[in-house]
Amino acid sequence: MLHAFALLACATSLSAAALSVAHAQPETPSQAQSEATRGSLSTRTVTTFRADQTVEDVETLRIIILNEGSLSSAGQQRLSFIDGVQKLDIVEAYTEKPDGRRVSVPDSGIITRDAEARGNVYTRDQKQVVVIFPDLAVGDTVVLTWRLTRSGDTFPGHYSQVHIFPRQLSLGTSEVQIIAPKELYLNISNQGAGFETDAKEVDGARVYTVTHHPGSKVADEAGAVSALDREPMLFVSTFRDYEALGNAYWKEAAPKADVTPALRALARQIVQNIEGKREQAEAISTWVKRNVRYVAVYLGPGRVVPNSAEDVLQSRYGDCKDHVTLMMALLSAAGIESEQVLIQAGNAYTLPSTPVIAAFNHVIIYLPQFGLYDDPTVRYSAFGVLDTTTYDKPVVRISARGAVRAHTPAMDPDDHVTINRTKFSVAADGTVTGETKQITKGAFATNARNTTLRLQQLGAETAAEKQLASLGTAGKGRFEISALDNAAEYTLAGVFKLNQRMKTPFSGSYPIPVGMPIHVRPGQAFFGRRQESRTMPFVCFAGRQVEELELSFADDPPPQKPFANRRLERKLFTYTSEYKLEGRTLRLKREFVSRVPSQVCDATIEEQLAKDLATIGESLKTTMIFEKTPTPETPGTAPQKEESVPGGSKAISGSVPPSEP
Repeated sequence: MLHAFALLACATSLSAAALSVAHAQPETPSQAQSEATRGSLSTRTVTTFRADQTVEDVETLRIIILNEGSLSSAGQQRLSFIDGVQKLDIVEAYTEKPDGRRVSVPDSGIITRDAEARGNVYTRDQKQVVVIFPDLAVGDTVVLTWRLTRSGDTFPGHYSQVHIFPRQLSLGTSEVQIIAPKELYLNISNQGAGFETDAKEVDGARVYTVTHHPGSKVADEAGAVSALDREPMLFVSTFRDYEALGNAYWKEAAPKADVTPALRALARQIVQNIEGKREQAEAISTWVKRNVRYVAVYLGPGRVVPNSAEDVLQSRYGDCKDHVTLMMALLSAAGIESEQVLIQAGNAYTLPSTPVIAAFNHVIIYLPQFGLYDDPTVRYSAFGVLDTTTYDKPVVRISARGAVRAHTPAMDPDDHVTINRTKFSVAADGTVTGETKQITKGAFATNARNTTLRLQQLGAETAAEKQLASLGTAGKGRFEISALDNAAEYTLAGVFKLNQRMKTPFSGSYPIPVGMPIHVRPGQAFFGRRQESRTMPFVCFAGRQVEELELSFADDPPPQKPFANRRLERKLFTYTSEYKLEGRTLRLKREFVSRVPSQVCDATIEEQLAKDLATIGESLKTTMIFEKTPTPETPGTAPQKEESVPGGSKAISGSVPPSEP
């Protein structure tokens, strides 16, 4: 069983005090965690609500070691707690032998240390307890019981917890018991199968006992939605609904967005000489994105409650809550309304029926005047362009007007576009030179700017050489790096010369180079990796990929076998390839448009999708085939006809080179 803690640490917070590794993401268990749980694993948790509003969890973990691969990870358990807000005590820890003997963990085998920083996230009061089990062998059982006492909560009087029972782990029967005063409102629900619940009154308190009986193990799948959307879970919360949760957050966060004289002066400076309110909002968004670094330093309530906008302005760094709070204050100073938005950034696309803080790990902003969401932590995004993980998500929007549930928009294919426009020149001796322009919009533009940062670090020439080599066309070149901005579109250009010449005189087949693009080829960006016999919903995106290639020959080449245009039309996407040979110039355009209506695709489309994408993959390998002497099948002489393609699509067929599907 995993516990999802209640933190809003901006897409890094949905952590789990998990069996063998504390703070492992539930949807991507660590290697150590996987090894530790190959044996039979069971847990028992007793949560007791005290009259003084403290909460005590006593949990017992048992792991049977079935093979040597489990010894290292199962033999070192890690638990985390927040010093000053929580207290963690080891109740008992021992190695249990098959004959019933117990070998206790000595005091020297229990180590408390500061938790390690993760990226740009620093938790000054986060502690970690490491328990090292002695005399451990295959067939033994690791037994660990600990008590975690919460002396306070971020939202006074409230508690929420998520117990996750992943089907990917070798779980045994687990039990969660909750003891609470009768007058305390508790919202308890479960997701998935295998649960039994018993509720009764004992000595004036309500006692809920929830038992989980695991079913068959289920392997994880490539690109699947989060465990939060699909695995068995138990939710416990004192919040009646998400509006109550949002209002509790706003009560703590609202004062942090107060407009001070310094903030008012900065807002005037940013919007001076800018007329429209939308244009002013865009200028403020860009200022925050470009002037406030993402660095999170957490202490106590700072995990959920932002720092003040004034403090963020002075430090010029902060996490997502800090970025949003500063942007909200600046917008307010400019007379523009905004709302903070609690959201889950990642592969989770639903909210549990019981409101829990762990359902959210990120905060963005909403501008009701323009009906627009924005994320000021995405440094190189255009105004209103979100990170791909925050499209099509249920959210809670909060402001002085109260809290409301809402939904971010799904991706529109016209908003997210990448075009590889490459022109090649083929000299008389077969030397190939060219120039590429990668024209991008939306999420592709954000990605292109982030890629530009890496190109700058590598150097324009080294980066070009590496990119050409990765595409199978080794050569030399140089990226002409554009200035980084937050405009709607971004173009990255480059010039190159391939090492290998085309063999002259032209005869036989030649692969068609693609230039020096930085994005994957049409059809390779939106549906992730394929998964045979898929059973879980998976993440998919909408957008448009275009490849426009033009090859010009210095001399008249021999006649080429004509290319076949292709159109593959499906409910969720369209793929087209068009070829034109005009004199010495071959023009080729390939386009893939994903029109998925949401960012979750059903597993039932996997089989047909895999076949279609394989067909497109073969189309991308189309080669030029030169004839030694002219043949009757010269361009324009072979009659073309429209024919049906399985699935109801249409294709224009003519003479097709061997490598064309």
